This record gives sequence, structure tokens and C-alpha cells, in this order.
Amino acid sequence: MKKLFWLIIIIALAYYGYNNWIPENPTEEIKEETETVQQDPNEWITHSNNSYANYSIQYPGDWSIDQGEGQTVFYSADNIDDVTISLQSSISNINGTQTIKDISGRQVLIIEGEDPNDGSPAKFILFNLSNEKKLEVRGFGSIFDKMVNTLVINSDQPIIEEEKTEEAIEDEKIIEDIEEENSEEEIANNETAEIPESIEKPSTPNEEFVVKVYYQKDPGDNCGSVVGVIKEIDTRYNTEEVNALVTLTLGLSQEEINQGYTTSIPYGARLRNLEITNGIATVDFNSTLNEGGGSCNMAARRAQITETLMQFPDIEQVIITVDGSEEMALQP
Repeated sequence: MKKLFWLIIIIALAYYGYNNWIPENPTEEIKEETETVQQDPNEWITHSNNSYANYSIQYPGDWSIDQGEGQTVFYSADNIDDVTISLQSSISNINGTQTIKDISGRQVLIIEGEDPNDGSPAKFILFNLSNEKKLEVRGFGSIFDKMVNTLVINSDQPIIEEEKTEEAIEDEKIIEDIEEENSEEEIANNETAEIPESIEKPSTPNEEFVVKVYYQKDPGDNCGSVVGVIKEIDTRYNTEEVNALVTLTLGLSQEEINQGYTTSIPYGARLRNLEITNGIATVDFNSTLNEGGGSCNMAARRAQITETLMQFPDIEQVIITVDGSEEMALQP
């Protein structure tokens, strides 16, 4: 009996020691894993904006974003490269090469030159959102080009309207009241009241510079004689130079024909590209520009295109090409 008792004691001690003193199998240990979230530069992220403009664009996963009122800036991980998207009401004062290209289903203006802030190389791409608002994308390099190719602009644009101050609203009301009084007085005694000097009357758009399109009217023996006509200019594109040339290719209205104006630009001639560098405008058309007509007709076409461009103060010389060739352009 005593032997059985000690046998039970030995077995109990052995069982207890096995479960409490012998180390557990290392393969069965539970290891705590700490996950470190790292952004992969090869994995691009989509940024959607619906505040100052409705668009989406992709950017590298290790870049950061700084979004403000009317502007979004994307910074590279080393803070060397950046891409800025902003809402503009006018074209930046940039000297450089201007080209027209289709991006994101839209014909846009591309200006390649220097950043006016620091003089570094920069490319500016301008998308028309409306006749008065443009989306400007600024940057440089291969990442910038890749980002631009992912840009999608939606047609429903939440354009920011400029808020008028109370003083501006009050001034407009005063001006309206004065103009109404003027109208009544003109009927009565043909006299007009003066607007107080303290109130600045809003200026009329393009009151200093009016874009013209050049046609012929009774040229006689002078094949290169053209005259400027003030008319409704196409507004689909980003610069007045491009819009004026596009309007020229659209031909004359019936009213202008009745007034005796004629054009030598053939139907179907289309603007392919316009570059303005150091005052020299190189304008490229499709091959239709060369069709039909003799030497006098070609001289008239050259004069219409040249004078339409030379009216702009930033252009001092015009080079006309057809399908990229100057030698083949407007040859009789």
C-alpha cells in the first residue's frame, strides 16, 4: 500500500513538472508582430477634388498633398518636385513656347518656359472650364507628365464665384440709380448727370484691346491688302491668338459677305499648332490651306493669317507652315 502511495506521488510530481518547468516548444510560441504601414511609390493614389473645380488625378503613393482655397499642391517625398493645380481667371505671364494639344478629351494650351517665381524650368497646362475660368496645372518632369495623363475633368464644374464686398454692391447700386436718372433726364432735356469721382465705374472687358480678324475688301491689284473686322470671336480655346485664328478659318457670316468682305482661306483649312517664342509665332495648318488659287490668292491667305496674328503685342514675326513644312506652305 505504501509503495502504491509513493508511486502516485511520483506520477503527480512528474506531470506537474512537465507542464510548469519544461519550456514550451519554440515553434508554438506566439509572436507579436508590429506592422509598419509604408506607402509604396509604385502604387499611385487617386485624388478627387470637387471644391474649386471638379476633377480627379493620380499621384505617386509616397507624395503628400497640401490643399488650400482654389489650389492643390502635390509634393514629392524628398520635397524636390511638386505639381500645382489651381483655378485661374487669366493666363499667367509666362515667356515660353506655346502649343495646342488634346489632353483628357480637351484641346488645351501648353506653355513651356520658366517658373516666374524661381526661374526653374516649368510647364503650364491650361484647361478651359468656362470662358472666364481655367484650370492651370504646373510642374515639370516625367512624373508631372504621367500625372497629367491621368487627369479627368468633369463637365459639371463647381466654379468659385468671387464674392462682392458690401461697398462694391453699394457702388453698383449707386451707379445703376445714376444711369437710370441719366436716361430719364436725357429724354427730358438731353442732359446727363455725372458719376461721383469716388466711385469707380466697372470697366468693360477688352475695352483697351479689341481682337480683329483680317479679311479682304476691294483689294484691287494689291493681293496682300487686308482689313481688320471686329466680330464675335471663338472662345473655346485658352489664348486670344488661337481663338482669332480659329475664327479666321470658320469663314464669313452672311452679313459680312453682304458688306463686301471676302476671304481667301479655303473651306476645311484647320489650325494644327501655334508656338510663340521670343516674339516669333510659328503657325501650322493642315494641307487644305494649300488647295486652290494662284499666287495672288496665296499672298492674300498669307496676309490674312499674318495680320491676324501681328495685331497682338507679343508677336513680332509670323512663320506659316503646312503639315510642319515652311517650304511647302502657300506655294502657287
